[in-house]
Amino acid sequence: GGFCRACEADAIERLDAIARGQVVLSLDEDLPHRGQAAIFRDKNGALKIETWKTYAGGEAECVLATLAASGMPSYVSPLFIAQDPNYLWPLIADHGSIRAAVEF
Repeated sequence: GGFCRACEADAIERLDAIARGQVVLSLDEDLPHRGQAAIFRDKNGALKIETWKTYAGGEAECVLATLAASGMPSYVSPLFIAQDPNYLWPLIADHGSIRAAVEF
């Protein structure tokens, strides 16, 4: 099927870092043609950096609302959302947590 163990492992690392408050997000697109940066520590304490594209206002929220309206709760689960850094980090930057984004 479409299950990706590496994607799930990456998502768990992102969620753990968020839960520990050990994530720093850039405020601007300071990396030309790469987007903004998320810097966090993985489960072994090593620093990781991921880039994510800056979307126009509300795009990530529109995707989240569409997935929530789909009637399939697994599509709004943190584990699903955190598999895509281009989807996760804008929600965290704008709302602070996935739950706050869902309730928005």
